[in-house]
Parts: sequence; structure tokens; C-alpha cells
Amino acid sequence: MARIIEADRLQADYIMEGTHVYDPPEGQVLMNDPRAEYFERPMGFYSEELRRRFIGSSARIAGVGGGGLTLAVMLAKEGVNDFSIADVDKVDATNVGRIPMLTPEDVGRNKVDVAAELITRHNPTARVRVYRNGIQPENVDEFLGYDAGKSGITVGFDEIDLTAPEASLLYHRAARRLGRFVISATDVERGGLVTTFNPTDTQHTFEHYMGAKPTDSQAVYLKKVRGFQLPTIPNVPVSGAVSTLLATQAKAPLPTTLRSVLNATDLAMDEFEKLLTLEDKRYGKPHFFPKMHAVNPSIGEDFETTHPRLRSTLRVALAMIRDVVGLNPPTSYSGKARKARKDYRQQVTQAS
Repeated sequence: MARIIEADRLQADYIMEGTHVYDPPEGQVLMNDPRAEYFERPMGFYSEELRRRFIGSSARIAGVGGGGLTLAVMLAKEGVNDFSIADVDKVDATNVGRIPMLTPEDVGRNKVDVAAELITRHNPTARVRVYRNGIQPENVDEFLGYDAGKSGITVGFDEIDLTAPEASLLYHRAARRLGRFVISATDVERGGLVTTFNPTDTQHTFEHYMGAKPTDSQAVYLKKVRGFQLPTIPNVPVSGAVSTLLATQAKAPLPTTLRSVLNATDLAMDEFEKLLTLEDKRYGKPHFFPKMHAVNPSIGEDFETTHPRLRSTLRVALAMIRDVVGLNPPTSYSGKARKARKDYRQQVTQAS
């Protein structure tokens, strides 16, 4: 089993180490070696050098619910073995239905604790710094700036809940200050969306994406940005019901699916690999904001855009027109439908 050690001189609550960190087995090639058998099959599309870059790099994942948890495990399987993870939330039943690794037994546990266990289970050479208080002013520089002595790059991943805009702002401003790339992936309907923020680009910033300015104070920013905003999602599904759109604007949790989590995670992994090979012309380039990449395999959609807010607005309008004329399939996410399901669950619980 992985072991927990104190995070001496760090803001982290604890550090979890995989078994092969503190007790490496003799006579075995481990996952921190690019020639390990774990990676043999992908070598038809990878090189040992690329695998070495995965192993030598570090991930700083803010938010390990949904895509963040799935992403953490995928990175671990690719050989990344240095992590910092942060989240304040506990696993609930809605997470279990759309995150592949979770089970009903995980409900009620801290997401970061579950994530740390899964990372070290899937990659026993991994070391994980765990922040149960999420991203805070007192820990954000350490979280993103910690030097683990690795040979590769350190990349931030923004998987912060859209209901915590102040944490996202804090995270991205620290990333620019510390010179860290940040990959932001969002799961939408049955597809996903990704973009990468370049810390040296002061024209195309996270604040610009959210409809604010980099010079805005936090108070001004929070007046402009209040959680989920449709203009930030250029792949709003045109087949989406108006009742679902209205529900999200009324502060309902952003609806996602298992497939959207997998698609968004795949896009984030692709961006990470492109950052690892940024100087190599034989590989593709990341989608630096304002360029965004969106996919939805269920309708054969795969596009790039440099005008996300305009595209988002046009797609909302098209979704409304299609819904009015009866072209969109029905959904059950209106306030009335969600309340009816909640009442039903309460009745069943009380009856038992």
C-alpha cells in the first residue's frame, strides 16, 4: 500500500508516496523507466524520448472532481510521477455516475484523498502532495511553483469548479507570475473543450476569456464573472434543450456525462503532450488561447475556433431555434424535473 508522510515545511496536508518510491522491488523495471513493459504497446506511436518527457514532468491539478480525477489517473498511467492536487469537496453520488474510477463506496470521502490513492495505485512510483483546502492565497504559489527536481516541465491544470471563480482567478494569476502553462479542459454534453493559457501572453489571458481584464481587482472581476457563463463555451450543443440552458442560468449544476468527462480528459492529455514537445516541429502545437479545440464524437463534431464567445452566442441562438421547431431531443433537467427526482429520493429514503 502507498504510505502517507508529513508535508514538512509545506502548506500541503500530507504527501502520499507509491510503494515503489519507498520500497522499490529489486530486479524489476519500474514505471519511472521509459523502457518499462508498461509502455511497450504504445511505442508504436511514441518514442522512448517522449515517454522520458512524460516521466520527467510534473502535474499541478486544481480540482479533482470529474475531469480532474480522470486526468490525474491518466497522467499517472502515462508515467508522470510528480503531482500536486487540490480540492475542497467530497465525493457525492453525482460524481460516481460520470467518473470511471469511482464507486458508491467513495461517496462522502475527500476527493483529494481518493485521487491520491488512485494515482499511487496506478503508478507506484508516484509522489502526490495533497491540499484539502483547495487553492488559497497562502498556498497557490507553493502549489504551482514547487520544484520537485524533475527534468521536465511543470504544467498546471485548471479543473476548478465553475462556482468558485475567485479560486480560478487566483490560480491563473499565480501561473502567469510563476511562468506556468495552464491547460483548461471542460466537459460539455457528450464532448469536450480545451485551451491552454500561455503565461507570457499578456493579451490573451484567462481574464479576457471570462470577459474581464487582467488589471481588474478581484472585487471587480467577481462582479463581471459569476460562475458558469454561456459565452465561454463555444461548443454549446445545438441539440440542447432550452430548459437545460435555462436551468444552468438558474444556478443548476453544470450538466455533464461520462462520455464528456472522457472526451475532455483526452483533449487535456493531448495538450499536455504538445507542451512536452513544444520545440519539436514534428509534433502538433498546443491550442493557445484564444484558439480552442472542441470535439463531440456523437455528432461527428471536431473544430477549432479563435472566437469562442461569438461562436458560443451563435450556437445558443441555434439551439433555441431548433428546440422551438421540435428538432432537439427531450431532456429532463428543468427545475421542475430535478425537484421531482429529489422529492422521489427523499420519499424512498424516508420510507426505508
